[in-house]
Amino acid sequence: MKILLIAAALAVPAVPAFAQNSVKVSYRSGELATATGRAALHRRVNHAAARACGDDRVPGSILPSRAVRACHKIAVEAARPQVDRAIALANRGAEVASRNR
Repeated sequence: MKILLIAAALAVPAVPAFAQNSVKVSYRSGELATATGRAALHRRVNHAAARACGDDRVPGSILPSRAVRACHKIAVEAARPQVDRAIALANRGAEVASRNR
């Protein structure tokens, strides 16, 4: 099992409380060889970003605050290189395995 670390938006200066939050996202490389597995990892990253950024709702609304939305967006974008690398490594492993058959 491998782990990605999703850090909350460190670049949101107006929201210092979010600066130190991070959440681990676990995955298995084998699951990344399928579209379903990759979609599941993306969902996990989105959920981890939501946990890392918190749930600061606008008073009287069901929507999260602008700062939380910005935090979530930046956290997901910051995790993208880790996700892309994990998928590329998993696919490279699948190619090697298929050549060895």
